[in-house]
Amino acid sequence: MLNLAQVSFMGSSGIGALLVLVEQFQEQAGTVRLVALSPAVHSVVTLLNLDRFLTIDPTEGEALAELEA
Repeated sequence: MLNLAQVSFMGSSGIGALLVLVEQFQEQAGTVRLVALSPAVHSVVTLLNLDRFLTIDPTEGEALAELEA
């Protein structure tokens, strides 16, 4: 779970770092869930179609509930 509540902007470097992180987790059979995206970051994620393979949760509580299910 990656809480991005304090991130108001994500450029290409941030997206690249995020994709490396996701790849590393997937290599270990893990997953990455993005939590509390600002409207600007959410727009970038959806514009790049990253929401097709990344799970986005509005809150940490909702993400934890899904992970524990």
